[in-house]
Amino acid sequence: GITTESGLLTTITFKAKASGRAVIEVLPSSKILANDGLGTNILNKFDRGIYTIKPRPPEGPRVFSQTHRFENEWYNNNSPVLTWERDPDVTDFSFELDNKPSTIPDNVAEIEDTVKSYENLGDGLWYFHIKARKEGVWGSATHFLLHIDTTPPNHFTPKIELLTAAVSSRALVTFFTTDTLSGVDHYEVGIIDKTKSLTELPAFVEAQSPYPLPVFTSGDLKVIVRAIDRADNIRDESIEAQVPSILAFIRSNLELIIIAILAITLASIMIIHYLFGHKFINRFKRAYRIFKKYQSEDQSEDQNEIKNEIENRERRY
Repeated sequence: GITTESGLLTTITFKAKASGRAVIEVLPSSKILANDGLGTNILNKFDRGIYTIKPRPPEGPRVFSQTHRFENEWYNNNSPVLTWERDPDVTDFSFELDNKPSTIPDNVAEIEDTVKSYENLGDGLWYFHIKARKEGVWGSATHFLLHIDTTPPNHFTPKIELLTAAVSSRALVTFFTTDTLSGVDHYEVGIIDKTKSLTELPAFVEAQSPYPLPVFTSGDLKVIVRAIDRADNIRDESIEAQVPSILAFIRSNLELIIIAILAITLASIMIIHYLFGHKFINRFKRAYRIFKKYQSEDQSEDQNEIKNEIENRERRY
């Protein structure tokens, strides 16, 4: 029911089956009938369309690394190995490694394999860019980030501080450093008693500054502070220390210790004398008398019951 000189009758959407040359044409047997009551065929021109079908550009390959698994973590390995997936019909790849986040590799095939390794890269952020070619068409690029830090934290000098109270003394070790790239993750402290074998390795424990040193039998110590960054690089610094020891504490506080022992002994004697010489013994004696009294009364009752039982038996006989 349309009356017009020019109009859109219909649309047809085609799906490409393969790449190459495609022809779409209107056959001579086709008709367009006018709305004139007679159905007059007004189709007198048969056009054709010729199309070149190109394959869809491949997406960027999925990139992995066994040496640098996570893009947001730091590693002290400067020789990364990268691998990627190959989609069907992909023939080769183009890649590039630099310090820029959005580089697009050129359209020059460089490798057909799916692995690439590098050696002795410098510290910092590195970006691996790669794209694939499929049926002659280059696809989009994938960007994989590498964090590399092979430098340990900066040098530092631990310090020993003595805290002296009225009856005792303690030693604290203080420390602080920085790390240029990945940053300091944590500290560990190890202590060596210099009077013992120096071949023994100290046991390190995670610590924060200031760290209180334990009291040793010998106060002649070597304190090692270990700074570890987020890439597991280690910086060890040490300091020789004369810290308060058990023997030194006893020698320096001998008079106070003797006075305390005498005071405790005297107080114990007085408590014992008070308990056993007065109230405690009196109460014990009183309790004992009451016990003996009740015991004698119970025995009298038992004897009376026995006597009555004997008399009753004699009467029956």
